[in-house]
Amino acid sequence: MEHRAVKKYALLVVAVCFATTPAWAQQDTAAGGVPKVLLSDQHQEMVKIGVGDKFPEVTLPPAAAGGESAPMVKQFGQQVTVVGVFSRDGAMAKTMLRDLQFDINKQYNALNPGAGMANVLPVAIATGLTQDQATQTASAASFEGTLLLDGDGTATAALGTGRMPRIYVLDSKGSVVWFDIEYSSSTRREMQQAVAALIKQSEASN
Repeated sequence: MEHRAVKKYALLVVAVCFATTPAWAQQDTAAGGVPKVLLSDQHQEMVKIGVGDKFPEVTLPPAAAGGESAPMVKQFGQQVTVVGVFSRDGAMAKTMLRDLQFDINKQYNALNPGAGMANVLPVAIATGLTQDQATQTASAASFEGTLLLDGDGTATAALGTGRMPRIYVLDSKGSVVWFDIEYSSSTRREMQQAVAALIKQSEASN
């Protein structure tokens, strides 16, 4: 009898905790397998652009010599865009760029080379770094996707403050469907899941 009472109390505590969980912690705006974005109150305060928001309409210069600045919307893939933002030449930045290269660029774009705008595109934004610093970091990670410079950090500030690197998965209209404000093995797994889910949704609607 005592065991049942304890069990009921535990279930009640769980129910109360879930009911008081902030709405942003329960978001799952894209159905079909896109992971939920769960942030602590402290991390939520660092975020200005979240799930359901349009990615900032910024125009940034490319790191490649001789390239011309273009609006962010011109960098989007036809189905999915994965945007990684990094602020220094660190291990996590290189890991993120390496994963963008092998999980996104090679996995999807290598399947249909020379076919114009790719369905899935990786974009990296280097904030607060010089052209040399950004290209060296990308080269060390074997990243061959679009690399943009946000030298003074103005564009990146529109995304939020604090933790880096950050990563965003956008749909074909440039809306954020999933993001993270750090990079880890779980971040990589959820990024892959979000991209696969968006592709599946896109193909199902055509």
